[in-house]
Amino acid sequence: MINKVVHLIRGHEVGGDNNQNILMDADSLSFVENNADIFLSRYDELGYNKIREKFDWMFNRISDKKRKEIARPYYEDMIKKLESFNK
Repeated sequence: MINKVVHLIRGHEVGGDNNQNILMDADSLSFVENNADIFLSRYDELGYNKIREKFDWMFNRISDKKRKEIARPYYEDMIKKLESFNK
Protein backbone atom coordinates (compact mmCIF):
# COMPACT_ATOMS: atom_id res chain seq x y z
CA MET A 1 0.00 0.00 0.00
CA ILE A 2 2.78 2.44 0.89
CA ASN A 3 4.50 1.79 -2.45
CA LYS A 4 1.25 2.48 -4.31
CA VAL A 5 0.76 5.78 -2.51
CA VAL A 6 4.37 6.81 -3.13
CA HIS A 7 3.93 5.92 -6.81
CA LEU A 8 0.81 8.09 -7.07
CA ILE A 9 2.38 11.04 -5.29
CA ARG A 10 5.52 10.91 -7.43
CA GLY A 11 3.46 11.22 -10.59
CA HIS A 12 0.69 13.55 -9.51
CA GLU A 13 2.34 16.70 -10.93
CA VAL A 14 3.11 15.42 -14.42
CA GLY A 15 1.09 12.23 -14.74
CA GLY A 16 2.33 8.93 -16.03
CA ASP A 17 0.14 5.89 -15.78
CA ASN A 18 -3.66 5.96 -15.64
CA ASN A 19 -3.85 6.25 -11.85
CA GLN A 20 -1.28 9.04 -11.72
CA ASN A 21 -3.17 10.86 -14.47
CA ILE A 22 -6.42 10.59 -12.52
CA LEU A 23 -4.73 12.06 -9.44
CA MET A 24 -3.07 14.79 -11.51
CA ASP A 25 -6.43 15.71 -13.06
CA ALA A 26 -8.13 15.74 -9.65
CA ASP A 27 -5.39 18.02 -8.34
CA SER A 28 -5.91 20.42 -11.24
CA LEU A 29 -9.69 20.33 -10.94
CA SER A 30 -9.43 21.16 -7.27
CA PHE A 31 -6.98 23.96 -8.04
CA VAL A 32 -9.10 25.68 -10.69
CA GLU A 33 -12.21 25.36 -8.55
CA ASN A 34 -10.72 26.62 -5.29
CA ASN A 35 -7.46 28.54 -5.60
CA ALA A 36 -7.96 31.59 -7.80
CA ASP A 37 -8.54 33.95 -4.88
CA ILE A 38 -5.45 32.70 -3.05
CA PHE A 39 -3.22 33.54 -6.01
CA LEU A 40 -5.02 36.78 -6.80
CA SER A 41 -4.50 37.95 -3.21
CA ARG A 42 -0.78 37.75 -4.00
CA TYR A 43 -1.05 39.71 -7.26
CA ASP A 44 1.28 42.51 -6.12
CA GLU A 45 3.92 39.94 -5.16
CA LEU A 46 3.59 37.50 -8.08
CA GLY A 47 2.33 39.69 -10.91
CA TYR A 48 0.12 38.93 -13.84
CA ASN A 49 2.49 36.71 -15.83
CA LYS A 50 3.35 34.29 -13.01
CA ILE A 51 -0.27 33.92 -12.00
CA ARG A 52 -1.41 33.45 -15.60
CA GLU A 53 1.29 30.80 -16.15
CA LYS A 54 0.13 28.92 -13.05
CA PHE A 55 -3.54 29.08 -14.03
CA ASP A 56 -2.80 27.97 -17.59
CA TRP A 57 -0.47 25.17 -16.48
CA MET A 58 -2.96 23.77 -14.00
CA PHE A 59 -5.73 23.75 -16.59
CA ASN A 60 -3.68 22.56 -19.55
CA ARG A 61 -2.18 19.60 -17.71
CA ILE A 62 -5.62 17.98 -17.33
CA SER A 63 -5.25 14.85 -19.44
CA ASP A 64 -8.83 13.66 -19.74
CA LYS A 65 -11.17 15.47 -22.14
CA LYS A 66 -14.26 15.05 -19.95
CA ARG A 67 -12.47 16.26 -16.82
CA LYS A 68 -11.06 19.21 -18.79
CA GLU A 69 -14.58 20.22 -19.83
CA ILE A 70 -15.69 20.05 -16.20
CA ALA A 71 -12.79 22.34 -15.26
CA ARG A 72 -13.25 24.80 -18.14
CA PRO A 73 -15.88 27.09 -16.49
CA TYR A 74 -13.76 27.38 -13.36
CA TYR A 75 -10.67 28.13 -15.44
CA GLU A 76 -12.50 30.75 -17.48
CA ASP A 77 -13.72 32.38 -14.28
CA MET A 78 -10.14 32.42 -12.94
CA ILE A 79 -8.93 34.15 -16.08
CA LYS A 80 -11.73 36.75 -15.92
CA LYS A 81 -10.80 37.52 -12.33
CA LEU A 82 -7.13 37.79 -13.25
CA GLU A 83 -7.87 40.06 -16.20
CA SER A 84 -9.81 42.40 -13.89
CA PHE A 85 -6.60 42.83 -11.87
CA ASN A 86 -4.60 43.63 -15.00
CA LYS A 87 -6.51 46.79 -15.98
